Order: sequence, then C-alpha cells, then structure tokens
Amino acid sequence: MARADRLTRGEQTRLQILEAATEHFARHGFAGARVEAIAESVGLRGPALLYHFRDKRQLYLAALDHTFGGLAAAFEQALAGPGDLTERIEAAVDAWVRFVGQRPAVARILLREGAGLSPELA
Repeated sequence: MARADRLTRGEQTRLQILEAATEHFARHGFAGARVEAIAESVGLRGPALLYHFRDKRQLYLAALDHTFGGLAAAFEQALAGPGDLTERIEAAVDAWVRFVGQRPAVARILLREGAGLSPELA
C-alpha cells in the first residue's frame, strides 16, 4: 500500500500530463493544441493519454482546474492570514505575483481565457 504522501504511478502520470498540457495550452491555445504532442512530451502515445482524459476538452478543463486550483489555494491562504483587510489583500496580490512568477504559463492562460480566445469551450 502506498504511503499517503506518495503518488501512485497513475497519479504521477496524470500530474505530468497536466503540467505538460498546461504548458502546451498556454503556448498554443485550445484550438492549436495537439493531444499527440502533449502525450509525446511525457513519453506517451495519444491513446495512452486518452486513458487518463476522455478527450482534448476534458484534458483542457482538467489542466485549468489544476492550474487555477493552486492559484485559488494561494489566495485563500493569503486572505485568511493575519492583519487587516488591506494587509490581507496585499498578501493576496503578493501570492498571485509569486504564483505566476513561478509558473509563467498561468499568465498566458489567464490572458488567453480573459480575452475569450477559447470560444469553442463556451
């Protein structure tokens, strides 16, 4: 039985796919992304990737959830911290800057989604 702090092989593969998909979708957008290219970047074939995600749309939504879930957690932690409202808002902005600085793909996805460049997902 795997320890709680260790991921199973399937969970590791899924996480690798999500990280690669995030980068790929950030660079190419939804329409320009290729499932085969994402799969190849983590050493899989397209059909193996589809074992983890039903289709490109599900992969994209899972990548967004993975990406923005981390951002939401950073915000929640900052806003729940000590200090008055202004200090907590400043902490949240700092958390956002750190998060995006560590993961540049997040900024590209935020801009792409904010500009409505993935209308096929609406």
